Amino acid sequence: MELADIARAVPLLERALADRERILGNDHPDTLSSRNNLANAYLDARDLRRAIPLLERTLADC
Repeated sequence: MELADIARAVPLLERALADRERILGNDHPDTLSSRNNLANAYLDARDLRRAIPLLERTLADC
């Protein structure tokens, strides 16, 4: 994925995660999927500072 695409995708993924956490809760499978998708976008952008805590939280909530 191109960096420009990642830059456009991250805010959408952040919004989707916030909505799912609010509506479905932190441990719902769809919320976990959204959190993982956002973490992967951060990884693609080489932003480990934001990716690692999301990945750890996702694993803890499984």
